[in-house]
Amino acid sequence: SEAFWRPVAHQLYYRALGPLILTHPRWVAALHVALLALSAVLIYRTVRSFWSGPQAAAAASFAVLAESTRTVISWPGHVVELGSLLFAAAALHEASRRRMATCLAALLLALLCKELAVVAALLIPFMPDARAAREDGMRGAGDAGMRRAGEAGVRNAGAAWAPTNLSSRLRWGLATAGVTGAWALTYLWVRRTAGLALPHGLESDAATLAVPFVSRFAWAVWNSLRAVVSLPATTGPRDLALGAAAALPVLMSVLMVATRPTARARFRRALPWIAWGAAWFTLSCAALTTIFPIWAPNRVLFGSVGLGLSLAALLAAAHPILPWMLV
Repeated sequence: SEAFWRPVAHQLYYRALGPLILTHPRWVAALHVALLALSAVLIYRTVRSFWSGPQAAAAASFAVLAESTRTVISWPGHVVELGSLLFAAAALHEASRRRMATCLAALLLALLCKELAVVAALLIPFMPDARAAREDGMRGAGDAGMRRAGEAGVRNAGAAWAPTNLSSRLRWGLATAGVTGAWALTYLWVRRTAGLALPHGLESDAATLAVPFVSRFAWAVWNSLRAVVSLPATTGPRDLALGAAAALPVLMSVLMVATRPTARARFRRALPWIAWGAAWFTLSCAALTTIFPIWAPNRVLFGSVGLGLSLAALLAAAHPILPWMLV
């Protein structure tokens, strides 16, 4: 590649699977399906310590069920998306178990697949703690159910992420910053010595550079949201109806939170995950501004992880049935 330094995705992957891509492309597609499934399982296990099974499944399946994800299966070059998703999911999983060494190793592999993994590096130290999520898991369970949920919370306490003090978050922040900083310095050195440059003159085209960041960001968010609900970048006659159908569960959850005290209480407990997932999606969209105006729907895969977590937390707080409507 003359544009990006992604050695895991561009060198190791093709060195290992290059012959199969030409001779047995179905095998490669099957491998991609398996790796996508593994990514979903890792995300599921990350939040299962905090959430109920159905809510965790809704969040974990969100990114991999979009129509735009098909290209990640059928196009080997999109291993950059798949690799960054897989290793970022592994980093989140290990962070939720407070395994710093393996978390940092997975984070580095994600960065060596695609630069977008820096979003995971920024947000891992700020993952919500386990206590509020375990309390939310007791909702509507009655006394016996609350006792069982409390006992489960105690059993999971050793495995769940619970950085409840500043020193713990600072330690994780310094660790992820160290890995990210080492990767970034190496990236800049490789970029300079190898003469790497973004494609299509994106770094030098005057017309592109003149577009304000706000406009680029709006472009990234809008196209990402369309891709999330399996709509193309170009508009069509049924966009309004499809958009309204996609927005219906969110609007229903907002209405329930606004009118029901029990939903508001669950919402307050879920707010850390809602905000954390929204930050993941927002930062992912901000990173996409660097490739404006070249859009491809597969680029939303990584950001969809955060959006799925945020929406699953919001909808489940309003009512347990709403995440199923999202699916």
